[in-house]
Amino acid sequence: MLARLIPDRVTPLAPQEVARAFRGALETVMGRTPSNATLALLVAQSALETGRWKAIHCFNFGNVKAGSTYSGLYCQFRCNEVIKGKIEWFDPPHPQCNFRAFESAESGAIDHIRFLSQSKLYAYAWQVAQTGMPLAFVDALKHAGYFTADETPYAKAVASLWKEYQAMLNNGDADTLPPVREDEAAMHAAALAAVKRDAERFLHVEAASAAYDSEAGIWDWVREEKNAALREES
Repeated sequence: MLARLIPDRVTPLAPQEVARAFRGALETVMGRTPSNATLALLVAQSALETGRWKAIHCFNFGNVKAGSTYSGLYCQFRCNEVIKGKIEWFDPPHPQCNFRAFESAESGAIDHIRFLSQSKLYAYAWQVAQTGMPLAFVDALKHAGYFTADETPYAKAVASLWKEYQAMLNNGDADTLPPVREDEAAMHAAALAAVKRDAERFLHVEAASAAYDSEAGIWDWVREEKNAALREES
């Protein structure tokens, strides 16, 4: 393997930090400044996938594996995979535990944006992301095999987070996020309750802990299954 192993660490981030990193990554990769709608959409989808960045390892925003031809940094942590319909757990140093790792949010964001924008598999989803339409974006990701969980709660969650982060971006340098209304919180809880909460189906242990230890117990939810389409092809 060409990559260099570094110690695993959880690298939690605030929404404003993620937005800055994603904006810089989009400008670097795409050569233009994204609209707030598009930026908020990408930030929202990342928030749902990582439990609001409480369970992100080494700034890997997409939990992308480090394959045999990968030449950057990588880390190892306990994870599970759905193989032939059965959930199997893997512990380091098993190669299934090899994940890309980065030393900063900026470098991790660039890799994440490149992964989404340059993959033929997600070409249409990336095109839809430029419109800033959350439901259409989630539908495109679902059809591309990005996730295998039920689309309805996933889409509702991303759409609501998109509204939240778009408000944050439109509010300039505000240090706080707009409060979630009680009716919206109830909708969020009902949407995600449709997906069975089973710790054995979380991507890794830290994500499960974040879900059960969070104040609201709503957004610290990580996708149920790691779809094979997300794994880097060696």
